[in-house]
Amino acid sequence: MVPPCRAELPALERLADDLAPQGVAVSAIALEDNLSAVREYLARYAARLPGAVLAPKLPVVRSWSSTRCRRPSWSMRRAA
Repeated sequence: MVPPCRAELPALERLADDLAPQGVAVSAIALEDNLSAVREYLARYAARLPGAVLAPKLPVVRSWSSTRCRRPSWSMRRAA
């Protein structure tokens, strides 16, 4: 995992804790080819966020920004 992601994860977990009473959920998505590196990092820091790992070479992944906010009823898709 790249240093900015490592630095951001604790803040996202605090944000998730703060917003949970309002019904807001925070998820983490790792863009990484090396699944074992992500698992090792998450285990080492006992990360609590639900998440997914996507291969950064997929075309849809290259178009995502690093942090997104949305309402649960909204789908995440690229604007035309």
